[in-house]
Amino acid sequence: MKLLRGLIVFRVINSLCVHTAFNPDEYWQSLEVAHHMVFGYGKLTWEWQEGIRSYLHPFIFAILYEILKIFHLDSPWAMIYAPRMLQGLFAALGDYYLFKLTEKWFDRPSARWALICQIISWFNFYSIIRTFSNSMETILTIISLYYWPFPPFSSDDLLRKRSKAIILASIAVIIRPTSAIAWIFLISQHLSFLRSSLPRFHFLIRQCLPIGIITMAISMTIDRYFYGQWIIVPFKFLQINILKGVGSFYGTHPWHWYFTS
Repeated sequence: MKLLRGLIVFRVINSLCVHTAFNPDEYWQSLEVAHHMVFGYGKLTWEWQEGIRSYLHPFIFAILYEILKIFHLDSPWAMIYAPRMLQGLFAALGDYYLFKLTEKWFDRPSARWALICQIISWFNFYSIIRTFSNSMETILTIISLYYWPFPPFSSDDLLRKRSKAIILASIAVIIRPTSAIAWIFLISQHLSFLRSSLPRFHFLIRQCLPIGIITMAISMTIDRYFYGQWIIVPFKFLQINILKGVGSFYGTHPWHWYFTS
């Protein structure tokens, strides 16, 4: 916990040191939406008009804005930097679990070097504390990989820890639907490691399906409230960006790019 506390201090300071603009999505994907949720005004980009973004991610910052509003602490400075400091807490958790993940897969010296590389990376310092959905997706994926069971398995790995990984992965997929690509591979690989039909059935039907349904139901309920209608955001994301080809406006890659890049 001493390491985690140190990382929290570092990332909070990190969040206060970055004063530059990077990409408009830092605001359009989260803070502007959260401001609109709490204060009732603000710019919502076309993605929110089409329903291809889930309110789950900005909802995190909307809670923070609501607290600031209730206690009359919603000054311009707080509205700008309080979300970044909150994101700094999430980033510290990502750093901490990267250390634990590397230690789990390799050894403690390797974990130290992985953490050093993470801390001194100028791009991480510049971007991980920004309120991008990509930043949250990255953090959730690191933590879920720590809990994800790789062979050799133990009964503990296959139940409690695997459930944690699936919960975090489902949240990451709702926030960023493209995150599903990595998890399709990992789940398929995990199924190949389970040598009989019964463990595979338990994994898919008794773990993945209930967790996926519950997570999706929570997300759809939040989206129903703010969109004013029932909407399945991952489906809309695929429909608009892939079937209608709107995503090609931002550039294209070959179909195999996610697998071969």
